[in-house]
Amino acid sequence: MKVAVAASLVGAIVGELPTGAVAGLGSRLLSGSYNGQTVQIWSALLAASLLAGILIIAVGLVERAVTAAMGARPA
Repeated sequence: MKVAVAASLVGAIVGELPTGAVAGLGSRLLSGSYNGQTVQIWSALLAASLLAGILIIAVGLVERAVTAAMGARPA
């Protein structure tokens, strides 16, 4: 699940690139690339990595809660 949530974020960003979206991380990356704004590109990449980290932590917390509710010992 932790790998899947990070991969799905990458898939969502790549998936919105060819659609012509005006909002989202993929459109920020694309417009920064077209306009030569490296700060905009790096800020979108940083936001995506922070979002992936938050989602991985959230999945880890849910995993910990579910294993505790099932009576399993923590690893």
